[in-house]
Amino acid sequence: MNNKSIFLIIVFFIFLLLSTLSLNIYTMVDPFSKSIQAQMFKYHGTSKASDEITIVDIDTRSLHELGQWPFPRDYMGKVLENLTAAGAGIIGIDVVFSSPDRLSPKTFAARLNLEGDFFDSDAYLAEVLSRTPTILGYFFDFEKNNYQSAPFLPIEIIADKPLDSLDSIPEAIGVDRSIDIISSAAYSSGFFNVLEHTAIYISKMPLIIKFDKGYYTSLAFEMLRIAYGSSSVHLHYDDVLKGVELGDLSIPTDAFSRINLNYRGEGFTYKYLSFVDVYNNDFNSSDIEGKFILIGTSDYGLNDRVNTLYDSQMPGVEVHATVIDNILNQDFLYTPENAHVIVILVIFAFTLLFGFFFYRVSLLFSFLSALIFLSILVYMTYFSMFEYGIIFDIFYPIISLFFTLLFLSLSKFYDENQQKSLIRDKFSKKVSSAVVDDILKNSALNFEGVDRELTIFFSDIRGFTPLSEKLNDSKKLIKLLNRYMEPMIDDIIEHKGTVDKLIGDAVMAYWNAPTRCENHAEFAVSSALSQLEKLVELNIELKKEFDVTIKIGIGIHTGDCVVGEMGSHDRSDYTIIGDNVNLASRIEGLCKNYDQTLLISKSTKDLLGDEYLATKIDSVVVKGKSEAVDIYSVKRR
Repeated sequence: MNNKSIFLIIVFFIFLLLSTLSLNIYTMVDPFSKSIQAQMFKYHGTSKASDEITIVDIDTRSLHELGQWPFPRDYMGKVLENLTAAGAGIIGIDVVFSSPDRLSPKTFAARLNLEGDFFDSDAYLAEVLSRTPTILGYFFDFEKNNYQSAPFLPIEIIADKPLDSLDSIPEAIGVDRSIDIISSAAYSSGFFNVLEHTAIYISKMPLIIKFDKGYYTSLAFEMLRIAYGSSSVHLHYDDVLKGVELGDLSIPTDAFSRINLNYRGEGFTYKYLSFVDVYNNDFNSSDIEGKFILIGTSDYGLNDRVNTLYDSQMPGVEVHATVIDNILNQDFLYTPENAHVIVILVIFAFTLLFGFFFYRVSLLFSFLSALIFLSILVYMTYFSMFEYGIIFDIFYPIISLFFTLLFLSLSKFYDENQQKSLIRDKFSKKVSSAVVDDILKNSALNFEGVDRELTIFFSDIRGFTPLSEKLNDSKKLIKLLNRYMEPMIDDIIEHKGTVDKLIGDAVMAYWNAPTRCENHAEFAVSSALSQLEKLVELNIELKKEFDVTIKIGIGIHTGDCVVGEMGSHDRSDYTIIGDNVNLASRIEGLCKNYDQTLLISKSTKDLLGDEYLATKIDSVVVKGKSEAVDIYSVKRR
């Protein structure tokens, strides 16, 4: 199995793994994807907040002027009266009155064992709640059994299927609510829970939570339900929840009944009024009349700040305002039912399709292409989000592209090292180390056969059989051949030639492959003449050591050949073949016929420079040829 097949198998498994993980709709938006969404929101900029919402802020100034928190309950009662008198449409309080008012005169009297009819601020607040359009808030408990009864009866649910089959809506095990006298007096109430405790920022809010076999709405959703006069909520679901309807309002949700928050900008985007100004009745009634009023706090000391994609310290009350705003204006961010199909198709493209494409091009081009594809993906995600309100989870597609490129890099790195190792193995004994380095550094060697003009060299020892008989010793014969071959081969390599093979006492070499070599004919002839000169000196030593002298014949011819990797899968070599190879061998064989040590063909002679003197010896028809070939002796001038 080749490396390409292994790479494609790996990316196929990446595709299967990430596609399977992407189908987990319960973790649709992960921190990485949410960070990208945050950057998109910041790039997109702010949008206009609804002027139907006003926030009454328990701010730092209110604390300075009215005293420390919590205020006496009659302060809240007076604010509710002033808001109602100004024509507030509906009021939501982002505060839980979970214990009796410690500042109430009745509480002080009881503590001092005083008898009398003392003012009861809790009773006063309850009385005000009973005649104002106020929605209280409470927390559901999911971790400990802090059981209390729910503050109100559960809402009426209309569902596509029996509710017993709907188990994706979160179910609480306890509730932390206002004291009975207050919670029972309010018109209605809604929960505060966010259900994104591990998120890097709050991006969703649940609309419905199950408790004690009933279903309850969030503060913001309950305010809308009351404002629209709807006695029920319609749930749409197959296996999991997909959305809810409130009157004629259709609201897409995830399986947990959460909506994606389409924030308008940083904190204080909505109209704010100071609590103390409303308490003193010092405000413009046009900011209140017919509005959704939320009472909350922006003071840092009261610790109701949340991290959102626009603002790491947004007043928590604005999360409820954003829910109301999104539902009122029907500009939701939602994930369509077929989103997982689109995500899987993108993963498929980024792994299998792009992986196959990337493998066929350079690594640099692969990275540039991946950057373009990634930019297109991010832009399309941005466009779909802000033009159509559609959110796609691009975490897994980006991860798939990353892993595809990672394994591509590793695969190509492995291929490159294998290629380098193969080249070194093939050519370390054929060419000089400088040529090997040049091949590795400057070229991607094509091992497949290619046509190229080469200068082919053959040399052979004359009378080798009598010589071996004279020595009559195989070890001496091998030593003699090694003494002869070493300087001859070194000379070929020094002259930029490639040693193809040793055939007994014969040497085959060529020039202009695997790397290009200008003046390859001159290098070949120069090497041949140099070898003949070295042989003269070598024979002096061989005479003393073996009592023999060596005579050789050299044939050189230039012509087109096929050069490349040839052989079987298990046994092959980088070599040359072609009619011109045979012709070079035949020319070498003619040396003994004409009593020459070096013969070259006319095609080689024509490529030599002026420093060489070539003399025509004859025109001969060599074996296997029908036309005569001109052969020349050559020497330096």
